[in-house]
Amino acid sequence: MRGHRIEPGEVEAALLAVDGVAQAVVTMHDNRLVAYVVGAAGGRVAAEDLLPPLRERMPSYLVPDVVVGLPRLPTSPNGKVDRTALPDPDGESAGRVASGRAPGTPTEILLAELFAEVLGVGSVGVDDSFFEIGGHSLLATRLVSRIRERLKIRLRVQAFFDAPTVARLAKVLDGALT
Repeated sequence: MRGHRIEPGEVEAALLAVDGVAQAVVTMHDNRLVAYVVGAAGGRVAAEDLLPPLRERMPSYLVPDVVVGLPRLPTSPNGKVDRTALPDPDGESAGRVASGRAPGTPTEILLAELFAEVLGVGSVGVDDSFFEIGGHSLLATRLVSRIRERLKIRLRVQAFFDAPTVARLAKVLDGALT
């Protein structure tokens, strides 16, 4: 993936080493690394608690792009994980890495819509990092282009890398618009 060899078992082992994770399965979906996790005692694991320890333990290209929390992993009749029965990471049931804090300003609302549109997700919180919820450099370029079209403002791609969340980018844009 993106020029790197990915061993799902290595990522699964790192996920299982995080407190509160009982089970983990890692797959590839649309060129994104997707982690399906079950919390201890069947509870859900919050992505914001899961990703920081992973970033400390492994290179960024091994950190999942999407985290889907499940109450249990689907199994086949022989008791193994049924990877074909895992939910679509883009579906409504997917526990996408998201802060959940809703946009409040007009600029935040527009940016959250554009983030969601470019990433192909239902919604994006203002504290969600574009790159942590499935974005990459090519999608960032597409997003910057859409921001230019909608706001009629020249935004360099580097500005987006410096401010990858809706909230931070909204502050940059609001400063440029005044």
